[in-house]
Amino acid sequence: MKTIIRILSAGAFVTAVTLSSCVSDTVASRPADPVVVVPASPGPNYVWVNGSWHYNRPTRAYVYREGYWVVPARAGRTWVEGHWVQTGRGWRYVKGHWR
Repeated sequence: MKTIIRILSAGAFVTAVTLSSCVSDTVASRPADPVVVVPASPGPNYVWVNGSWHYNRPTRAYVYREGYWVVPARAGRTWVEGHWVQTGRGWRYVKGHWR
């Protein structure tokens, strides 16, 4: 009985992972660039992280999140901006990251 439950659980997990990968984060056209007003830096060691786009699966659309000031976790790190990439299926946003 325990073996059957484990097999069914494993099958359900594989199905869920497969179906979740079927949901695409591409859109037919990229959203318009927002108007960004960068506020004054709160201090000398802060880096501005521009706003970014995050895919909302229920609405199948990208939502913009405002930028913010942050002190890098390690000295010497730089922020690489996110950017849009056009694919064969539409537009997809590549998130920014620390380098």
